[in-house]
Amino acid sequence: MQRTRSTRSDGAARRELLLEAAIRVIAEHGAAALTHRSAAAAAGVPVASASYHFPSIDEFRLECYQRSGERLELALAEVVEYTEQNPEEIPERFGEFVDSLVGEHRVDMVTVVEMYAAAIHDVRLRPVIESFAALTAELLGRYLGSAEQGRAIGEAAGGMALTRLAIGGNPDELAATVADMVRRARG
Repeated sequence: MQRTRSTRSDGAARRELLLEAAIRVIAEHGAAALTHRSAAAAAGVPVASASYHFPSIDEFRLECYQRSGERLELALAEVVEYTEQNPEEIPERFGEFVDSLVGEHRVDMVTVVEMYAAAIHDVRLRPVIESFAALTAELLGRYLGSAEQGRAIGEAAGGMALTRLAIGGNPDELAATVADMVRRARG
C-alpha cells in the first residue's frame, strides 16, 4: 500500500515537472516547439515519461496554456482583492501588475500570448482568455465606472505589455504609463 502511494506521488511530481518544463519550452521557443522530446529534455526525464503523462501534444499544449493563464489570473485576483479595500490605488497596482507581466511573470505571459494566438483557431482556449478579461474589467470597471471601459483599458495595457516583451524597454516606465492611462481614462 505504501509503495502505491509513493508511486502515485512520484508520478504526479513527474507530471508536474514535465508541465513546468513544457511551459518554459513554449515561452522560450514558441508553441510549435513543444514536443514530447523537447519537454522531456527540458525536464531531464525520458521521452517515454512525457508521452505517458501527456499522450496528446495538443492536450499537453492546452494544459500549459491553462496553467499559465491560471497563474496570471491568480496574480490579478490578488490585485483585485487588495484594491477592494484601497480603490484609489487601482491605477498604481494595475500598473505594477502589468509591469510584472514582462518581469516576474514573463514566462507565463509569453505562454499566454501563444495561447491568445492559438485561440483564434481553437475555441477551447477562449474561456481562459475571457475569464482573465472579465477579471480585468471588474478591477478597472470599479475605478472607471464601466466594465466595458475597464475591459478596453485592460486590453490596451495587455498590448503595451506585449510590445515590451517583443522589443524591451524600461519596465518602470511601463508601470507608470499604465497607471497614468488608467487615471486619464477616468477623466
